[in-house]
Amino acid sequence: MTIQANEQKQIIGVVGAVSGKVKTENRELKTGDKIYLDEMIISSVNSGAQILLLDQSTFTIGADSEVVMDTFIYDPKKNDGVIVANVKKGS
Repeated sequence: MTIQANEQKQIIGVVGAVSGKVKTENRELKTGDKIYLDEMIISSVNSGAQILLLDQSTFTIGADSEVVMDTFIYDPKKNDGVIVANVKKGS
């Protein structure tokens, strides 16, 4: 996947912290990286990440996990939103 392809996807947040090895299907993640809707986040054993979502909430991914953010709807005018995550493995 190229950077141009990512730019067309919906950004839902950024990586706030990473411990150990955390990646998507296409790239290893580091603090500050953008997270996109429908992107699988995969953490290794003894690894994890904290995602800072656009609505100012946090989403923590535990060790040895696979998580996909399926839905992210946020209305900043109403300070209201919905997030749906599919935890395929782990926490």
